[in-house]
Amino acid sequence: MALCSLSVHLYDGARRPLSAPGDRLITIRNGRAKTLRSGFFSGSIVRFSALPFDDGPDNHFQIIVSAKDHQQAGAFRRVAAGGSHDVHLMLVPKRPTVEFDHPTLSRLQAADPVLAAKLQADKLPQAYEQLLARESGLPLLCLCNGIEALRSLQSELETDLLQHIQQIELTPRPAGTAARRGIYRDRFFARVTPALRQTLTSQSAQSLLQPVTFDRDDNLKEIRYHEANVELTFHEENILEVDLDYYRDLGAHFFLEVIPNKLGSALGRSDAATDPRTAYALRWMAYRNASRNRDHFAPPVALGRG
Repeated sequence: MALCSLSVHLYDGARRPLSAPGDRLITIRNGRAKTLRSGFFSGSIVRFSALPFDDGPDNHFQIIVSAKDHQQAGAFRRVAAGGSHDVHLMLVPKRPTVEFDHPTLSRLQAADPVLAAKLQADKLPQAYEQLLARESGLPLLCLCNGIEALRSLQSELETDLLQHIQQIELTPRPAGTAARRGIYRDRFFARVTPALRQTLTSQSAQSLLQPVTFDRDDNLKEIRYHEANVELTFHEENILEVDLDYYRDLGAHFFLEVIPNKLGSALGRSDAATDPRTAYALRWMAYRNASRNRDHFAPPVALGRG
């Protein structure tokens, strides 16, 4: 039997070390669902030593953390004999509010002129304020998530993907019209150059993106993480649809995300769509735990307590 150590790092919705008072319940199980450690701990970093395991399924640990007034968080970590491993988890409040670093268009223009220049609407400053207010800021959070995911991809590809985005309409089209415009809580649409599709389907991108359907290249899904990968769909008139999926596995994505979303939409429930707050937390944890040197995910937002 081999032994390893594990450090659990806890963060709040602003990606800072967790400072909320109270103990957190941390449970560590091996790949056979056997509990190795379980108890209440304080602090933002909790270290466990002499964790036993055997090679095979046992060396895939599951770490779950619960805390009062917070959503549960968890991750899987493959461990090695004698290794010292780290797991990074974000504890989000149960009813999180979205706090933006750039609550006005002028502040966005100063901090991120590249993105600001691509936004389009009549009376743009007012449209940006309306976007911030719509659905408690969830559509704007969706935009921040998607843009940051694209920037993460361009770091790996060593090419500027955002230069291919020409225009992002802030206001969705009315129901019953061609709706492939605007920003929603679970996706946004952008007019792009034809060259972007060529870049994302090139050989250099194949380790990052794969077609959802093997014989088509108009629907690509990121494959770097177990959760919160970006999906890119090309439509007519050089329109790109960007969204983050909870699940990498296509079966789980279809049955646990697509079908509930469609049923909720048919029933008129906007809250059935993918929640960008969940996507934000999952993406950040996936990136931190993947240890990719050139990757990043730090959108100008934080999740606070409502």
